[in-house]
Amino acid sequence: MTKSDVIDHIDYLIAMVLGVIVFFYYWWGIDALEIFRHTEADRALIGWEMRERGDYIIPHLLGSPIFTKPPLFYWLIALVTELFNSNQVAVVRFPSLFFASAYCVFQYFFLRFSSFERQAAIIGTLIFAFGAMFYIHAAQAEMDMVFSVFCWMSLCLIFFAEGKRALPITVVSYLLAGLAFLVKGPPAIIILIFINFIYYIFRMNSSAQTRNKWWQFCKLNIAGLVIFASVVGGWLISLVSQMSWQEVIFWLDAEFYNRIFTEARYKRGALYYLPLIIEGAFPWSLALLLLAATLPFSTCRNYIKESSIWSKQRKFIVFNLISVLTITVLLSFSAGKSGRYFLPAYAFVINLCLVAALVVADSPWREKAYKLCAIVVFVLVPGLIFSVLISERAMSLFADFPLGLGLITLALVFIVICMWFPCFRNAGLVLSCVLFYLAIRYNYIYGYSEMRNQERSVLAAVRVIDSVTPKGEPIYNIELFERWISYYLKLNGRISYRLDVKRRGELLEQSGALHVLLNEEEEMWRLKVLQKNGVSYDVLAKVEDTPNPVILIRVAPEALRYWGVQERFPTVPTPPYSL
Repeated sequence: MTKSDVIDHIDYLIAMVLGVIVFFYYWWGIDALEIFRHTEADRALIGWEMRERGDYIIPHLLGSPIFTKPPLFYWLIALVTELFNSNQVAVVRFPSLFFASAYCVFQYFFLRFSSFERQAAIIGTLIFAFGAMFYIHAAQAEMDMVFSVFCWMSLCLIFFAEGKRALPITVVSYLLAGLAFLVKGPPAIIILIFINFIYYIFRMNSSAQTRNKWWQFCKLNIAGLVIFASVVGGWLISLVSQMSWQEVIFWLDAEFYNRIFTEARYKRGALYYLPLIIEGAFPWSLALLLLAATLPFSTCRNYIKESSIWSKQRKFIVFNLISVLTITVLLSFSAGKSGRYFLPAYAFVINLCLVAALVVADSPWREKAYKLCAIVVFVLVPGLIFSVLISERAMSLFADFPLGLGLITLALVFIVICMWFPCFRNAGLVLSCVLFYLAIRYNYIYGYSEMRNQERSVLAAVRVIDSVTPKGEPIYNIELFERWISYYLKLNGRISYRLDVKRRGELLEQSGALHVLLNEEEEMWRLKVLQKNGVSYDVLAKVEDTPNPVILIRVAPEALRYWGVQERFPTVPTPPYSL
């Protein structure tokens, strides 16, 4: 072990600084983009209601039980809303940002414990923190970042689970997998088991000195599964104490079996996740692909084999390759596909990008890389900026031209200096990246977010609905997926409920009018049913400048007799019920 391989107080300082940099970079403008996805609104509302009810076992959304996901992420939302005494957008997005910062700290230590030098570990952490997929998910009120941190840490411990410390490391690995399960369900343990098994086979075949017997491997993982079962079982026992096993099994079936094998609403083929290997690590993956494209394949292969990185980090490279390919294949079997599901594989893709970058730095590619960088600077970047400026729609991406474009211009100047004066190369490239990403963040906050908010803002609808509904009167919805409207209504002090089976029965026995919010496109059939049965209603508001037009009606409780309502919270829009 060399001196640079030793972990000391300097590494803890570096890791802390990296975490702070990432935290404040993404904290800047964390609430610039409105909540406009029903899933993000759901997470915020469920955690909010969990805190209000004091019920941390059964999640509720708009007063109706919902079991689409385990409760750990909702616990975090409830915790931060209690700590900050607020339910604003920045607060409900805080858990993801906190875990994103911790993700970078852990990434740095993972690279250091994998025998990378400090400089390489810093570079690996920074390209990790400023890749496209990380940028998108670092500050959302979604559970994907939290799930990925627990899942990734669990997998990384498998890499170190050798020798005398194999048992405690394996136990901690399965403990983290249990926490990942409590965030998002079964995918965590499935991914862990497959990667653990495949990587163990590789270790057996690669080195006779580190070869373990299958029985020892089984004992370690049985111990880990016991810990995993204890974590998950504790939650399930608490859940079953308040509801039946049949309901638990129903939701496990809906969230596990159906998501994998049931035909999805959106058609996405088996190869859907393959482009995300490149897209998620953009721009670093694209830069490496462009560089590789300038050389013959045989030359690339020789450079890799001759590099000291390959000989020193062969196990690390293979482990990351196994992880990326295994997660990609497993996710490809899923029927319900989404790009954010690939986030647990993101760190492993970035690690491979880091290895490739180090190979470049250790080969004759180095000068070619700088020349390619010059081509990108002098041709592609100005062309991109010009295409943005001539587009009226995209012009808002570069709002406040003096600052946004000024920072990018300065970044280009420093890159040019690096091309001509190698003595300024390292410092110049660092400063260029800093200026460029400050410009990107600035334009995201004051350009993209404003444009996106104008296109999909629901605040106008919230103001209209709020103005025509008497104070203190609850606003109901049945299957409205625009639940970010409910979130902002609740921020305004409005009471909002879902008309589930239980509440429907209670309201049928009451007098007075109900205020019901409907999706005009998907729930117009409800109004036609009322018209058919001679039930009158008043349209109080109709808002069309939202992602989906919504209408607010006032109707007597007797109208509920003619509307079918799902017993459980729907996860997809449903057609009219047969009455």
